[in-house]
Amino acid sequence: MTLGEDKALKILRVKGEIANFTLSHKTGHLFFSLADRQSTLRCVMFSDEAEDLLDKISPRDGDEVIVTGSLVVYEAGGYYQLRASSLEMSGGGDMYADFMKLKQRLQDEGLFSQKRPLPEMPGTIAVITSPSGAVLRDVISVVLRRCPVVKLRLFPAQVQGAYAVDSIVKQLRTAQTSGADAILLCRGGGSAEDLSAFNDERLARAIYASAIPTVSAVGHETDFSISDFAADLRAATPTAAAELLTPDYSDIDAEFTRYEKRLRAIISRKADRIMNRLPDLSGDICRKAGRLLENKKRRLSHLEELIAAKNPYTIMSKGYAVFTDENGAVVKSASGIAVGGAGILRFADMSEISVRVESKQGKSE
Repeated sequence: MTLGEDKALKILRVKGEIANFTLSHKTGHLFFSLADRQSTLRCVMFSDEAEDLLDKISPRDGDEVIVTGSLVVYEAGGYYQLRASSLEMSGGGDMYADFMKLKQRLQDEGLFSQKRPLPEMPGTIAVITSPSGAVLRDVISVVLRRCPVVKLRLFPAQVQGAYAVDSIVKQLRTAQTSGADAILLCRGGGSAEDLSAFNDERLARAIYASAIPTVSAVGHETDFSISDFAADLRAATPTAAAELLTPDYSDIDAEFTRYEKRLRAIISRKADRIMNRLPDLSGDICRKAGRLLENKKRRLSHLEELIAAKNPYTIMSKGYAVFTDENGAVVKSASGIAVGGAGILRFADMSEISVRVESKQGKSE
């Protein structure tokens, strides 16, 4: 006997809390899960029953309800689900109440008040998620498309199950020394039980203690978790988180192009102003150069006069001569050479004669 043929499963009444409540606008079907603290059951209510239900009540996540229906197998997904024919409210829901109590307590402590800005251009993003899920591939795809220069560093963690909280907290702490500029904590959609690790108080406190801005992207757009409130930013989906964390490379390129045009315009204006002033500047330069040249000429003329005044040949041209002995020493007085000594007389025209002293006269003699 197959599951669908079991008469005992044709009419069931199941009590639990609603999770992941979604109305398909395309088909009109309702999709949701029923959960308690131990298990989760997927449910579907087709459009005819769903329309009648929504005319009367507006179920939402966390509502405790009783659902009547039959157990069937969803062949495309390979799992069983409850095909609901009716739904009635039962209460507020223990799981939802626990969630709200924890949320309120942590909020009162200030654990949700830390909202730091994300880096405009992160060099490295630490990604904490399952290494085997589609979420990681989606994040990589978005980052490669938007800004391939950003580096992604994976910190693999269990994202559901008994050890999920310990695994996520450990990787969150490890990421603190990774040199990352931002942390992306993410996982795909799932039941309330699947997402329970992200509603844990230990994880909330680890996120608050993080020295690096953290983005939480858990489940679908309608899912909210404690980690979402504790993080610096909550993203509707992991894909949306990747887009929020990375600038669009085309935008950066366009910004550089705008800066280049502005710089060229500034340089062009300055060049035009310089060219317009060039005639005045050249006139000033010519006048200053002329004055400088005249000063140098006057200085040179003065130096020439000083040199000429001290030039011995200038003095000798007035009728004087220089007498040197046989060793070439200048004889300044008669006492400087003996009678019979020989010497040379040099004249201003560079001519010279040899002489011999026959007698000396003067006071010294």
